[in-house]
Amino acid sequence: AESAADAEPDAAASAKQDAHMEKVWRRMRSSTANATEDGKKKKKKKSSGGKKRKSNQEQSTEDTKQMLDGPENKLKEKESNEKESKAPSPPVPVEAQLEVVAASSSGTSAEKANVSSSSQKQKKHAKKGEQAEVSRPAAAAASTTTTAATANTAAAAAAAAAAAVKEKAEAEEEDDPENLIHVSVTHRYLSKLEVYFLNPWSVTRFGEPFLLCLGPKERTYDGVMASIWRQIEHRIKTPPVTLLPEELAELSAEQASEQLKTLQADSDRRYLEELRANPPFSLRVVNRDATSCQSCPWYTYCMGCPLLPTSTQVRDGQTIAVEWDRKLLSKYYDSSWSAKCVGHESVAQAREQASAPIDFADCMHLFTTRERLGADELWYCSTCEDFRAAEKKLDIWKLPPAFIVHLKRFKYNGFHFSKLSKLVRFPVTEELDMSQYVSGPNDTPTKYRLYGVLNHFGGLGSGHYIAQARNKDDGYWYQFDDSRCFKTVPENLVTPAAYVLFYGRADLFDLDLKPETEGDVPPFEW
Repeated sequence: AESAADAEPDAAASAKQDAHMEKVWRRMRSSTANATEDGKKKKKKKSSGGKKRKSNQEQSTEDTKQMLDGPENKLKEKESNEKESKAPSPPVPVEAQLEVVAASSSGTSAEKANVSSSSQKQKKHAKKGEQAEVSRPAAAAASTTTTAATANTAAAAAAAAAAAVKEKAEAEEEDDPENLIHVSVTHRYLSKLEVYFLNPWSVTRFGEPFLLCLGPKERTYDGVMASIWRQIEHRIKTPPVTLLPEELAELSAEQASEQLKTLQADSDRRYLEELRANPPFSLRVVNRDATSCQSCPWYTYCMGCPLLPTSTQVRDGQTIAVEWDRKLLSKYYDSSWSAKCVGHESVAQAREQASAPIDFADCMHLFTTRERLGADELWYCSTCEDFRAAEKKLDIWKLPPAFIVHLKRFKYNGFHFSKLSKLVRFPVTEELDMSQYVSGPNDTPTKYRLYGVLNHFGGLGSGHYIAQARNKDDGYWYQFDDSRCFKTVPENLVTPAAYVLFYGRADLFDLDLKPETEGDVPPFEW
């Protein structure tokens, strides 16, 4: 009883102490919780400001990183998904396998059918997946092959189109008349003289000359030779073909004739092909008369520079001589073709025109006409520093009191000069009006009257001169031949021998132009 009584006050004291301690712990917990919340609030305020300052920069950085890493991340996700799909499933416990087996064995036949159908579907899906995985690289390879084939086809089509355009342009250029040149061709052979002066060769021209129209691709040696061969191959003699008597006996007349024509045509073709490889003539670039070289100086006595496969291209207006070996001429050249040719009417007209007289006005017109220089008269351009084709034109700027005309009576043909004996009709009693030939200021009289003619007889190396002049005092014409002098008529002045013409201005014609002299001049005695 005493111990129980003593224990009661102790229990009450301990209860009071426990209650006090609990109050203290509650105060401490509440203060700690308040302090923690205040700290969190302060941290949130601080961090919110920093986050706001960094949000724009971080956002742009994240966007850039996503843009750069987006494709890589997608590829990585794709690869990880494929690895997970290909990864083996975790092993099933034995108990579960036994339960599945038991359930399948205890199930109905319908369930077995469902299980078997589901397994077949899984197998089909697996096979389809494998086929899809196998077909992907094959499809990629097929697409690559198709793309390459398409690219090759397109490139081939573009190349073919470019080649067609180039061929069309070349064909148009070949057919363009402005790109064509004309070359004269004539046949000749050379004979060596036993007695000669400086040049031992004599030129003989024969056959019919012809004109070649050459395009840009035909101006080389091969092109010129092919064009010339097409013109003369029908004039080449070919060996005749005959049939043996036993062959003629087996054939009728018509059959023999047909077979002979066929054999002759085949023989001619083969013979001409062999002869074309080694022609019995050579080609030389000559002057227009085919008597000398076009470009070499006269003192070299070159008969024409040979046209070789290594030669430069021929030029417009040149003349090419087909030079035959005189010993082989009768063997290969069929001269009977010349008799078969019919002369065109223009040939006779040209001959008549060559011998017909011409007027003085025609000479002046040719003198002032623009002239295109030939291939052997190229003009040197100081700017290009090369010889160029050019045009030449002569004009009369101002007329003098005395107008003297020198007619060109001599022509150079390569080795010597030949005289032109063409009749030139010039005004004698009529006035000569030169107004249409003056290109300068026309401030002087342009009408002239003839007062003298100088005639030449003979050639360049030798000859004789005769003068004819009008006496202004009596108005008669007189002829002066060495020591002889006699009257003549104006009709005798116009001859092929007229060489130099003397005209005086009409307003000065009757003036006394004698020089002043001191003292008496003795009379002239005839």
